[in-house]
Amino acid sequence: MPLVRWTLPGLAVLLCLATITSRPVIAAGHKTSAVKIYLVNIHGKGLSCGGGLVSVVRRIPPTRAPLTAALRQLLANRHPCGEAGPCSAFANSRLTIRRVAVVHGVAVIHFSGALYLGGVCDAPRVRGQLRATALQFPAVHTVSVYINGRPLDRVLSPRGNRGRS
Repeated sequence: MPLVRWTLPGLAVLLCLATITSRPVIAAGHKTSAVKIYLVNIHGKGLSCGGGLVSVVRRIPPTRAPLTAALRQLLANRHPCGEAGPCSAFANSRLTIRRVAVVHGVAVIHFSGALYLGGVCDAPRVRGQLRATALQFPAVHTVSVYINGRPLDRVLSPRGNRGRS
């Protein structure tokens, strides 16, 4: 694999992309746009522990940060799993989006706050909801998620989390 050399302007562009804030830029005077969020259907298929994902369309104001807007909509859903209808594994969590950037097909998402899991089945639900919500965008091929600076897989590990981050 060849060594990549960065020029000063190239590094400046990369740093700018990596520090994109999570606040969407709203374009005034345009019609609303739509994003999908992915919720859990406990009677569906595709996730471990049973259940699957279902997409739900949410209308949003036009934005240059649709992934951030979709993640906000996902976190805003407070319908806990265990009740009828599509639910969210994030229903009891208190997460804030800190930073979202898409660089070379990789969506890097940073949250802060507390992730509260309702049980062992919530770990694959959390992974699935975040991954599917991010992968709806053509520019996203891979998703890396961090909570309080820790990789999502480490946060969701039974040894590394104990139910919250």
